[in-house]
Amino acid sequence: MADHDGHGEMDRRNFLAAASSALVSSTLLAAGWPIAAQASPAQQPLSGSAFSDFKTGETEANGLKFHFVEAGEGPLALCLHGWPDSPYSYRYLLPALAEAGYRAVAPYMRGYHPTEIPKELTNTTALAGDVVGLRQAFQGDSRSVLIAHDWGTVAAYGGAAREPDGWRRVVIMNVPPLAYDAKVMFTYPQLKREFYWWFHQMDIADVVIPMNDYSYIDGIWADWSP
Repeated sequence: MADHDGHGEMDRRNFLAAASSALVSSTLLAAGWPIAAQASPAQQPLSGSAFSDFKTGETEANGLKFHFVEAGEGPLALCLHGWPDSPYSYRYLLPALAEAGYRAVAPYMRGYHPTEIPKELTNTTALAGDVVGLRQAFQGDSRSVLIAHDWGTVAAYGGAAREPDGWRRVVIMNVPPLAYDAKVMFTYPQLKREFYWWFHQMDIADVVIPMNDYSYIDGIWADWSP
């Protein structure tokens, strides 16, 4: 893939490499990903015109080491990405939040490299615990806002329910309240949209998804992006 998209911005794969390089370069090299120059994760901004003000780091929350990108200072704005996304999804929102006076943080969610891989299978209880732990790790207070998209919304619903007074605002995108979602998820149109939920639970998915340098992921990314 090219280093930049048609608008001169860094593409998804190069963003992930740059954001991770200072933290997990040896692992990425073993996986065949491009590696940027080594730098301090707490101080080194990401390269590329869209990321000049972003910084990377890691923190511990709910028993896991989470890697993250951030911009700005002020009350916490915690941004949770979906699947097959990453903090790259918030490349435009993070600077806007920083300009509005927030410390905007987008962690690599549980199960997403380079955040630490959990030893046990993840459930929604663990995801909710991640939100609680991340708010504490980033010293969030009652002025904090929680923003979530797609699979990240499952974590956000649970985390907000656990600490309803811990967030000034909760912004949910793409996934309706779970009580409503349960009513429509087994209809035929929704099953077509959610085919990957079921496919990924089949053993064959472990063979198909990595084929051709994970072109399956690139295909879904392109198919779902305008």
